[in-house]
Amino acid sequence: NALVIQTSLCYNTFMKESTRSGSGSTNGKSSLLSGLLIGGAVAASTVLHHILKIPCVYRLLFGIECPGCGMTRAVISLSRLKLSEATSYNYMVWSLPLLAVYLLTDGKPTKSKLANTLGLVTILIGFTILFVLRLFGILTVD
Repeated sequence: NALVIQTSLCYNTFMKESTRSGSGSTNGKSSLLSGLLIGGAVAASTVLHHILKIPCVYRLLFGIECPGCGMTRAVISLSRLKLSEATSYNYMVWSLPLLAVYLLTDGKPTKSKLANTLGLVTILIGFTILFVLRLFGILTVD
């Protein structure tokens, strides 16, 4: 999960630099690149954590679950159409389709800047609440 966050940050930095230099564009190429990077990060995270049994670095360092803990298992459950099981692993699994829409539309799923901003703020607030609840041990990953 930390790998997914790092990949997203690298992608955002790359897009800002390439757009600033004039070589980047906000078309289908950036959506494809973001999808490939995030898909690769999820695959790498799955291999590292579930196959090679390498524990979560965030949890090792800080002793608590990060907001993304359980997301890989939630996605697997979601792909099997087991929604209640998916939400038991990570309540924020509902945000993934919304984030995918944001990625595929280069951050502009609607024509309203306010609606686009509110959507992302809602997701951010959800992850923040989840983090605080996990921080105090109120919620844990099953």
